[in-house]
This record gives sequence, C-alpha cells and structure tokens, in this order.
Amino acid sequence: MTGEYNIEIDSNDIGQVVVINEKEEVLLLLRSPEMPWAANRWALPGGHIYFGENKKHGAARETFEETNLICSNLKRFEKQEVTDGDQKKVLFFYWTQDFKGDIELNFEHTDYKWININDLDSIDVVENVKSKLLDLFTIVRFNKRENNS
Repeated sequence: MTGEYNIEIDSNDIGQVVVINEKEEVLLLLRSPEMPWAANRWALPGGHIYFGENKKHGAARETFEETNLICSNLKRFEKQEVTDGDQKKVLFFYWTQDFKGDIELNFEHTDYKWININDLDSIDVVENVKSKLLDLFTIVRFNKRENNS
C-alpha cells in the first residue's frame, strides 16, 4: 500500500464522468479495437477505482488518464450495480462542466467527439450510457428551471 490507496489493485467500483462543454455537448470516447470491453464503441471517460481510493477522486483520475482533462466539481447523479459474468460491479456516474486542458487520448481510445444529447441515436454507445445521459440532462435542465424561477 502507498498513501491512501493501493495503486496496484483495481476494485470492482467504476467511476464514469460526463464532461459537458459550454455548448451543452457531452464528451464521448471511441474505445480502441484492442480493448477487451466495448471495442469500437463510444463510451464515457472513466474506469476502475483503486481499493481504498475516494470514488470521486478515482473517477477524476481515470478521466485525466484517458483524456488529459483536469476535471473538478464532480457531482454524482447515479449509482448502479451490474453483474459482469460472476463479478458484481458498482458504477458511479458523475458530471461536471468544470474542466481544463487539451484532449490527448491514451491507448484505450482512438477518437473522441463532443455530441449533442439529441444526437445519441446516431452513434453506437455502450449499454446504459444513453439512458444515463438522458436522465442527467433531465435533472440538469430541471434544476436550471428551478434556479431561474
């Protein structure tokens, strides 16, 4: 163990971050064809959180590793348990509009795009991403209306 978490062991917790730009577009990443999970499909940035690591920190770390973006002010909007074979995993979904840096993809991805939420049907996104994004935008838009009234 080093510090507050073990950097050598991934947990079954997965952090995913919805990064939203000033045009209210969402950042999606195209998974590399060599990746064992969701090859050649569009996904959110994120990945496995280390044992003992703060979940929000882990989601931001994974997003940085995959995109070179420094994300802050992450807000959790969903937690979902899934079964992958015989393993139970917990997905933690966060969103933010606070980020800085220029996108530089790591080996896990071959492309990226900013997409309008209404154009999700035009691309092959991984399971649950579309429904989670629609849920998030309903929440965000409702909160904006409430704050403006």
